[in-house]
Amino acid sequence: FKRKMETPKALAVMLWRDDKAKYSLDEAVRASMAGQVLSMIYLDKIREKASAAYTVGAQATVTRQDDKVESGLYVSCPMKPEKSDTALTIMRSEVEALAKTCDADMLGKVKEYMLKSFDDRVKLNGYWSSVISDYLNYGVDFYTDYKKTVEAQTPATVSAFVAKLLKAGNRVEVIMMPQQ
Repeated sequence: FKRKMETPKALAVMLWRDDKAKYSLDEAVRASMAGQVLSMIYLDKIREKASAAYTVGAQATVTRQDDKVESGLYVSCPMKPEKSDTALTIMRSEVEALAKTCDADMLGKVKEYMLKSFDDRVKLNGYWSSVISDYLNYGVDFYTDYKKTVEAQTPATVSAFVAKLLKAGNRVEVIMMPQQ
């Protein structure tokens, strides 16, 4: 859609969703990794190489509410209107590419970050409240094997997560452009 603006800008939001996801530590870790790797790719290709946006990010999660479990990938990119076609093409194509292959070096950086931030999170009451709640309500332990699960992930497991998400076929794309 187009909107009248004093300062012309464009914004794209894309969402992929799978409502047949499994609520597990493995899936949650793979989702987080996919979002982080995709963010790294987008920052490099959209912001640095194409100069099409100041920022861009992706986040993937697996959530559960009562008996409803879903995985999702959310991408947001405020972009330069004149370079929106470039940014949109990269956003779409890199999700498809990640479903086929995942850069091992990027995944290594993500693993390192996740392991370090885990050590910081376990010092917080909010973290433990969430872990206890998930265990009591759903029987899922997000603490005990966390580090082992992070270390066990491979480029293939991350790509398989993204491929399954895309295969579900639930995709929304909203693009706001300035009205001329």
